[in-house]
Amino acid sequence: MFKKVAVFMLLFGLPMLAWSHTCPALVDMINESLEQVELDSDTRAEVERLRDRGEAAHEDGDHEKAIEKLDEALSLLEGDMY
Repeated sequence: MFKKVAVFMLLFGLPMLAWSHTCPALVDMINESLEQVELDSDTRAEVERLRDRGEAAHEDGDHEKAIEKLDEALSLLEGDMY
């Protein structure tokens, strides 16, 4: 029984734990980009709104939604960077 629990944790627990740590790294990337990129006020506000929604979803444990919102924010930043 212990082996089954251990295997389950390895297959499902560790990847989920690693995935949850992706959110703070994405928030850091967004914050660094906001400091370096010139954005119009509407785009900056939208990026900040998406970042905040992503952070809130992360804190609520909804990492899928968090990554979705943080990726949207990064996409807006990337569009203005290039």
